[in-house]
Amino acid sequence: GALTRIEVVALCARQLRSKLPLFIELLRKSFTALSTEDLSLLRTSNRKLRPELARLQNLKLNASSALDRVPDEDLESGHLYLLVLDYLHEMGHEVENAIKSDLQHVDNSHKPLMKEQIDELLELLDLVESHFNTTLQAYEELDPDQVDHLEGQLKTYIRQTRETRKKHIKRIQSRTVGTRNSLLFINHLGELRNLTLFNNRIVKVLNDLILDKIADSEEEPNTSRTN
Repeated sequence: GALTRIEVVALCARQLRSKLPLFIELLRKSFTALSTEDLSLLRTSNRKLRPELARLQNLKLNASSALDRVPDEDLESGHLYLLVLDYLHEMGHEVENAIKSDLQHVDNSHKPLMKEQIDELLELLDLVESHFNTTLQAYEELDPDQVDHLEGQLKTYIRQTRETRKKHIKRIQSRTVGTRNSLLFINHLGELRNLTLFNNRIVKVLNDLILDKIADSEEEPNTSRTN
């Protein structure tokens, strides 16, 4: 049968629920393994991510057949599904880049990151996780309040990232860290930032394509009359 707008949003929510917590779990393991130079854990994280990326790619390729069941008046919801899959796939690649660079760093016996650097990455990851939780709530409950909530979270994240970058610049100036260490750390800041930006887009398209439409339909005056 035809897929309703709410059913398509539920499909998106299921994909988000299966992938976003996994991304956090694998990044947390990767950063922790980087601090302890645990090559085995890094390889396990890399292996665990690979099939998930393949599933996302497969879903993207087969999305058109699923969208054939979406009626013309609900094409926005079909567009939402495509965008969510696309953004999740891009986020998966950001996670993959982080894990692979940690794996190479440890495998090549480069000097490990300092404890304070790992702590800073994990603090930022906690903020990313709170963003993801907001997104899940927005999709699972169709809650427009979460859109504003995420904007506030994004401002907090930007402030925290600036503070982290300032600390890192001081480490570079005092020559506390070397070039490889610095590049790895800065790359991780970029990957975490990209995850927050893609996540923000995932909520924005929900708001633009679904939540705004629901709000508009609720505000339309009822012109039908009963005799």
